[in-house]
Amino acid sequence: MGKQITLKRPINLAGQTVRCLEFRRPLVADFLAVSEAGKDTGLAKDLFLAARLSGCSEKDLALLDMADFLNIQKTLLKYLD
Repeated sequence: MGKQITLKRPINLAGQTVRCLEFRRPLVADFLAVSEAGKDTGLAKDLFLAARLSGCSEKDLALLDMADFLNIQKTLLKYLD
């Protein structure tokens, strides 16, 4: 089951205001893809994974306010419990 996250600070993508993002549960294949992509920092790894799980591009997610991205990181960690 996926998780929807409401953004505290919505972003504008392709002329549309995005107020929430939907993330699917991660698969082992997602973590293998992070490794294969050679992402070498925690932030780059998390951004790559968040992009895969949301269907958004890394470029789009890089526009998020850091507080919203931290909330996304916390949510992704909960999937591992």
